[in-house]
Amino acid sequence: QRPFFLSEGILKAPLSHCWQSFKYPVLRRCRFEPETINWRAMVGYGSEGCVFRVRFGSEGPFAVKIFWHSVPHPTPGGKGPSWPLRDECKTAAVLEKMRWAVADEPITIRRDPSTPAEALRNVWAFSAEGRAHQKNKEERNKREGGEGEASGGEMSMSSFPDIPKCHGWMKFKLGEIPSPYRTYQRCTDPVDLALQDRYAIVYDYVPSGKMDVEIAQAQLDFFYRTGFAQMPYRESNWRRGRLVDFGDLLT
Repeated sequence: QRPFFLSEGILKAPLSHCWQSFKYPVLRRCRFEPETINWRAMVGYGSEGCVFRVRFGSEGPFAVKIFWHSVPHPTPGGKGPSWPLRDECKTAAVLEKMRWAVADEPITIRRDPSTPAEALRNVWAFSAEGRAHQKNKEERNKREGGEGEASGGEMSMSSFPDIPKCHGWMKFKLGEIPSPYRTYQRCTDPVDLALQDRYAIVYDYVPSGKMDVEIAQAQLDFFYRTGFAQMPYRESNWRRGRLVDFGDLLT
């Protein structure tokens, strides 16, 4: 049974932008077929899963993050179930909605939100309801003799930060995944170990290189303005100024 936060729809058509879809995001399926994958190299692994550099037919390279846990599992101290797959799928789904929204038209947001409510309103600005509200506000300002532009404390966002694009989720059978995945697997839950299905998220691949501070700062500013909680900085989770491990973010 497919987890509730995954959709069978392909991640290439226009995405739903109603506010409800931001509150309860689902990630669409990757357009590539698992049978076309060409495993090139293991990039790394951590507490959430294992990352491979791959190609799909003649396209790529891409980064495929395959998660250890296909079901929720207890956290240390009994604080309730943890599921990195669920959390990262939701984060990726929201980011892609925002990417599509900015590609369609500039989004007006508060430049320096000082409360969680203001950051949440910035997220709302990317929704269909938020965009309609902004258009009505601009038209009203023009009728009253104003310019219809962003007011004090606001900024117009006309381009999306250089955040690696998510191409959706995939599912593999355990036997289809290269052996390093099983070698480094940190899953000891007997339920997980008995499952053959493993879920993955496909991203643009970012090669290693010199840190680009300007690109990194633009991403950090965006995450702050849109209310993403961030884990402490880890150099290995950034490449060329781009975040490459989205387990570092929480919506």
